Amino acid sequence: MKKFVFSLQKILDMREFVAEQRKVELGHAVSVADAIRTQIEINIIKREKATASCCGCGDINELRMIDTYITGLDIKRQNLTVELACAEEKVEECRVAYAEALKLCKVLTNLKEKQYMDYKKERQYTEDLTLDEIGNRQKLIDN
Repeated sequence: MKKFVFSLQKILDMREFVAEQRKVELGHAVSVADAIRTQIEINIIKREKATASCCGCGDINELRMIDTYITGLDIKRQNLTVELACAEEKVEECRVAYAEALKLCKVLTNLKEKQYMDYKKERQYTEDLTLDEIGNRQKLIDN
């Protein structure tokens, strides 16, 4: 009996490769978004520390410098928030692309499994016929 061969295996392999690439792209997009979130958190901590340092300060020039620093941190946080929104959009695009690639793989995988089950049934049927034939020949020889 011949070995099982899925005729669309090359296409399935290619789709699996594409799905893996989409997964890598998704991972990269998620890591970029996480890095931006981390920068925002660091910015918030720096702002809290700078605000706390204003309390014990009596020099007007130092207060002005701290205020300028806080204003700069606020502007940076606004920019990071815009970047984060773009990064989240990219993450969602990558998620959709990955889900679509997985769906295409799943279709071919299901077809392959169905064909393999049909192959196994046919092989079992052929094997049963062969065993029946051997059994019938044995009966003829014994008689």
